[in-house]
Parts: sequence; structure tokens; C-alpha cells
Amino acid sequence: MVVRRANIAEWVNDKEIKISPNPFEESFLAFIKQKRVSKKLMQEMDIAEAFSQTEWVDQEVIFRGRL
Repeated sequence: MVVRRANIAEWVNDKEIKISPNPFEESFLAFIKQKRVSKKLMQEMDIAEAFSQTEWVDQEVIFRGRL
């Protein structure tokens, strides 16, 4: 029987992500597309409308490697 341990990801800081166990030898840069919906906008309209009114942004992240 093969037992696999789940990968756990954690934010090191506002840009870096560390995964354990780490599958990456070297660190690399990636971009995550996301929306940041403000609390104020959600209070002014329902969450679905606030989401549709919010622009997509690219979050730059670095996945830490073992080296």
C-alpha cells in the first residue's frame, strides 16, 4: 500500500509560498489571477454584483524551491 502525504502550502510573506513536502528544486515566479472585492462595495450591493463590478488583477507570487 502506498501512503501519500498531503502537500501543505503556507504564505511565507505577501509574495512567497512554501509547500511541504516541497516538489520544486528551484524557486519560480508565477502569477495568480484574482479579484479583490472591497468590503465597502459588498455593503453597497450584493456580493455577486460586487464581484462582477471588480476588475481582475494579477498577484505575483514566488514558489520557494528546495535549493
